[in-house]
Amino acid sequence: MRQQWISLGGLIATVFILSGCAGFGVDSAYRQPDFEHQSTRLTGITWTGVNGSSRVTLSNPNAYRLPITEFAAQLWLDGEPWIDLGTPTLNGLAARSSTTLEFDWTVTAAGLLQRARDAYAAGEANLELKLQPTLSVPVLGPRQLDWSHDFTVPVPKSPQVTLADWRVENIGFTSLTLALDLVVTNPNRFDLATGPFDVGIEADGRSLSRLSLSGMDIGAGVTQRQTTEVSLGFGGLGISLLEALRSGEWPASLGMNWSGNMRSPDLGLDLPALTGSVSQ
Repeated sequence: MRQQWISLGGLIATVFILSGCAGFGVDSAYRQPDFEHQSTRLTGITWTGVNGSSRVTLSNPNAYRLPITEFAAQLWLDGEPWIDLGTPTLNGLAARSSTTLEFDWTVTAAGLLQRARDAYAAGEANLELKLQPTLSVPVLGPRQLDWSHDFTVPVPKSPQVTLADWRVENIGFTSLTLALDLVVTNPNRFDLATGPFDVGIEADGRSLSRLSLSGMDIGAGVTQRQTTEVSLGFGGLGISLLEALRSGEWPASLGMNWSGNMRSPDLGLDLPALTGSVSQ
C-alpha cells in the first residue's frame, strides 16, 4: 500500500511539472506582432479641410495564424479620441507574413474650430493615428495591440484680397480712370500659386466693370501687392464718385468681388476655384 501511494504521488508531481513546462512553452511561443509606419500623405485639399491617407505594415512573426476579432482605428487630437476611421477588412494575420493597411481620413476646419481653436488659428493640427487590433492567440486567448504615430496636417484658409489704396489717374466728361492698389494675403502655412485673379466692381447687383490681377507665387504668411487700372462711367454713380473724390473714401455703393484658381506647389495639390469679397 505504501508503494502505491508513492507511485500515485510521483504521477501527480509529474503532471504538475509537465503542465508548468507546457504553460511556459505556450506563452514563450507567442511573439507580439510589429507595426511599421510606411507613409502619411495628403490626397486632396479644399478650402474646408484636407483628405489624407496613412499606410502601416503589420507583421506576424509567429509560425501560426492569428485571427483578428476586433480592430479599432482612430485619429486623436490633443490626447483624446477625435475621429473613428474605417476598420480594415482583415480577419487575421497569416503566419510569418506582413500585411499593409491603408487608412483614409478627413480633417475639417469646422471640426477643428469646434474642438481645437488654437490649432485652427495656428494653421496646422498635430494628430495621432492610433491602432488597436484584438488578436485571438491560440491557448493564451485575446491579446490587444496598441500602436500610434504622430503627424501634422495643414489647416487651409481662404486668401484675403484687400483694397489698400485707390486714386484717380484720369477724369473725363463721362468717365474716370482709377488706379487700384490691391493686396493679396496668404494666411496658410503652405505656399500658393495663383492664376490670374478676376476682380469685379458692382452696384446694386449690376456689374459695372471687370479687371484682372496677374498670377502670383505667394509664400506662406506672405502678402503681395498689385496695382491695376479700371474705367468707370459716371452714369447714375456720378454723385457717389464725386463724394468719394471729396472724402477720399471708397464709395459704399460700390462693391468688389474676386475669383481665382490656385494650387499649392509645396503640397503638390490643386485647390478648388475660390470666390470672395474684396475688403476695404
